[in-house]
Amino acid sequence: MILRVTRYSISPRLSLLAAMVILLASVPASAGTFRVGGGMFFNKNEPGGGVSVDLGKEGMMLSPFVDYYGDSGSRVFGGGLNLVVKRSGGEQSRLYLGVGGGIASVRAEESSAGITGSASKTQAMADLELGVEFDLHETVGGFVQVKWLGTFGGGRVDITGSVEGRTVTIPDAINLELRNFAATAGITIGFWR
Repeated sequence: MILRVTRYSISPRLSLLAAMVILLASVPASAGTFRVGGGMFFNKNEPGGGVSVDLGKEGMMLSPFVDYYGDSGSRVFGGGLNLVVKRSGGEQSRLYLGVGGGIASVRAEESSAGITGSASKTQAMADLELGVEFDLHETVGGFVQVKWLGTFGGGRVDITGSVEGRTVTIPDAINLELRNFAATAGITIGFWR
C-alpha cells in the first residue's frame, strides 16, 4: 500500500515513523514515560523491539507505539495507539496493562518442496501488553514486558515456482496473519519531573 500525498508517495513505514515523531514532539515535558527496548517475537523467533510513549504517570493514559520484529526472510513492522492502565507496584516500580491496535506491514517468506516464495501486506493489528517498570535513577529506569501481537486481514498466499522444469504451485504456503507473543526489555525515561 502506498499513500499518495499530492505528487509524492509515502510508504507505510515512513508514515508510521513520521506519526511517532509528531506525537513525541507534541508531548509536554511533564507528561509521562518514554520506553525503548529490544526482544524477540516468537512467531519465528524474530529479533526486534519497540518504542512507546505513555502520556501520563499513573492511572489510565494513551500510549502511541511503534514495533519492528524481523530477520532476513520475514518481518512485522507496525504502530498504533494503546490505552494503558499503570499502577504503583511499590516505591520504585509500576505495573502496566495496555490494549490497542493500529496497522502493520507484514512480510513472510516460506520454502516448501524446493520452492521459496515471499509475500507482503499492510493490514490491521491488535496488541495486548503486560509489564513492569522499575526506577534505576531519578528519571531513568528499566522495563520488562510481554506483548501479544495479532494481525488481521492477511490470509494465505500460494507459492509458485519451477521444479525440474515444471511449474509447481503449493497452495496456502505463506501465512500473512501473525498471532503470537513478544518479550521485550529495555530502558525508560520519565518526563514527569
